[in-house]
Amino acid sequence: SSTDFVDFYVMVRWNDGQDVLPGLLQYVAERRVNRGAWVGALQQSTIPVHMIYGPADVVNPPPFVDRYKELLPQATITVLDKHIGHYPHWEAPMSVLMAYFGFLEKVSPLAQAPAPGKT
Repeated sequence: SSTDFVDFYVMVRWNDGQDVLPGLLQYVAERRVNRGAWVGALQQSTIPVHMIYGPADVVNPPPFVDRYKELLPQATITVLDKHIGHYPHWEAPMSVLMAYFGFLEKVSPLAQAPAPGKT
């Protein structure tokens, strides 16, 4: 429920708890071990890739955006407001939804102009 999300968010933010989360997350180490496979899969993707990013994310700080664009030049990214962090779907659900809909609009075959001579 929305109350559960708020409670979780308050709990994480209590006493600056968000600052210790990166040390608790095991996948940070896994990212180093699996970097080649994970980044390679994104680079070789045959489907559109889009990131919805919160720049206050302590796990992926703002330099992440430039690195993402460097490694995935074919991908797109939506950078949300500066106060949005690692949980944008909880912190700004409407912003995430609008970014997602914007992405779908760009990649949907229904949104594409027909090829010349086709209807």
